[in-house]
Amino acid sequence: MGMGPKTKADCDRQIATVQSQIAHAKSRIASMPNGKPGSSEACNKGQARHELANLQSELARLKALRKSL
Repeated sequence: MGMGPKTKADCDRQIATVQSQIAHAKSRIASMPNGKPGSSEACNKGQARHELANLQSELARLKALRKSL
């Protein structure tokens, strides 16, 4: 990862980027087949959910940082 945002405008741009990534991840998860437990489809869906959780935590971090700027 690069340097953190220095201004509220930088923070807003990063927040918008992460929000669009979250929307893309949600649509990708919705389009994935469920598959049987232990199958590659289920594993891929689980990995996509993990990525979504990471993006949501990054969004929360950026919003908190924006408040402190």
